[in-house]
Amino acid sequence: FPIAVGKSLTKTPVGEYSVTGIHHNPTWHVPASIQEEMRQSGKPVETAVPPGPANPLGAVFIRFGEPRLGLGMHGTNVPSSVPGFRSHGCVRLRSPDALKLAALMEKGVPVTVTYPQDSKAYTKMRALVDWWRIFRPVVFLAFHIRN
Repeated sequence: FPIAVGKSLTKTPVGEYSVTGIHHNPTWHVPASIQEEMRQSGKPVETAVPPGPANPLGAVFIRFGEPRLGLGMHGTNVPSSVPGFRSHGCVRLRSPDALKLAALMEKGVPVTVTYPQDSKAYTKMRALVDWWRIFRPVVFLAFHIRN
């Protein structure tokens, strides 16, 4: 799936995580840092955006890591923002792709976030997904973004 990850100042934090929740039609609770950006740019400051077409999380939010980190993989209400380096730290997918990914996920699935650089100036993000309990195969979802 094509993705958008964190901008240079708000990179998606590298590390080992696990899926801690899958939320369909989520309410977006606007982080204080984004509220401050709204304030500074003269936009109305929102603290929460209910489910619907104006919600930046799209139709699903797949949380990984501790809830206090605010990290997740989610859809978007601006499909043209994917792929790229545009988020505040989350992994953004086009909403249909986010729904497909959510269907493969469950709580406890490991997620590894890395930023290895290669000679073609691509950033690769790999999510290690272990979701099949009986045979426990590991599925690698490799995401490629042009730099």
